[in-house]
Amino acid sequence: MSYNILGINPGHNGSACLVADGELKYYIEEERLSRMKYDGNPFKAMVDIMNRFHVDELVIVGTYPDQPTLGWTMEDVFTGLVRKFYPNVKTTVLGHEHHLTHAACALYNSGFDKAVAVIVDGAGTYKDVKMNEEGTVVAKGYETESVWLCEYPANFSVIHKVFGDNFQNRMVNDKFDVGNSVTLTKAYEAVTNYLGFSFLEAGKTMGLASYGKANPNIPKLFKDNRASKDVFVPDYPRGAYVDDQSNPIFRRNRDPKNFHHNQSQLLDIEKDLAYKIQKIQKN
Repeated sequence: MSYNILGINPGHNGSACLVADGELKYYIEEERLSRMKYDGNPFKAMVDIMNRFHVDELVIVGTYPDQPTLGWTMEDVFTGLVRKFYPNVKTTVLGHEHHLTHAACALYNSGFDKAVAVIVDGAGTYKDVKMNEEGTVVAKGYETESVWLCEYPANFSVIHKVFGDNFQNRMVNDKFDVGNSVTLTKAYEAVTNYLGFSFLEAGKTMGLASYGKANPNIPKLFKDNRASKDVFVPDYPRGAYVDDQSNPIFRRNRDPKNFHHNQSQLLDIEKDLAYKIQKIQKN
């Protein structure tokens, strides 16, 4: 009998898959079953898979090392669910290394034996970051951008990693950059939110960008390789916002969602801002 691993991703766009002896057999997103957009905890997906396959091991990824626990058994909710079907299930938790799982997915789907993986994320795992060898200087932040050296079958090492937090003063060493800066993804999330979409709907901003044009009245979006805090306000880990109070050009007197159903209400500032963030213009 094959060794079956049930892998789950709790978080936005929650999903579950079944891997048998290293081969992907089944995958489904929770929202396909629950009919709730971006549904996070993939309980229906897990049950769907367990009704089709036996499960030897549960692997939990996502961005949180600690999941909510159940009363009485004090096990995490996902293990508790699987154990109802398969009492001897083994659980492996990888939520403490979100960017590592991104890098692993990139390597294993590339076909290469050795590669450099570049991860650009909104907010991964929240970590204590040791900024000196003694570990006496510690910064805190969410994984946002990282570069990894990857070698098959399972060698991964960090070349450089950036962490973000709303209140952390910037601290930098040869490997880590931690601070309250606004990263590329956060800037894109802010514009997407400004356009009345969910932070997760970046594809809609990308599509709208094709309708915009260069607008010299829009202030610089980037300074010194980071998004400008004159324009953007980070809100780790959720998203970010366009500062329309300090920048009158961004103010509007109607709900931004109006143009979603009536294109005639689309404002130049909206499509031009989408154009600019897509072009990542720094002038």
